[in-house]
Amino acid sequence: MIFFSLFGCAGQYAANAVDWTPRSEPISKGILQSRWSPVTFLSDEEYEKILEEKLLRVEAEIAIVDDNIRDLRAAEEARPPPTNAQD
Repeated sequence: MIFFSLFGCAGQYAANAVDWTPRSEPISKGILQSRWSPVTFLSDEEYEKILEEKLLRVEAEIAIVDDNIRDLRAAEEARPPPTNAQD
């Protein structure tokens, strides 16, 4: 128990000594700003452009669905009414 206590104390002392050393340059900009990160920061203009593109895509899909509905209604109206065989 005494050995592991001394080992932990020495490790904490070493970690504190390394942490308090002055650095001449920053370690890094952060993991999110590296070129290998799948996450990127967007400016407001870039985010707005992406949202406008998505909105345009959704509006195009809505227009296609509206055309399909109009075609189906026209086909339904053009079809002759069903006849009853029981009459």
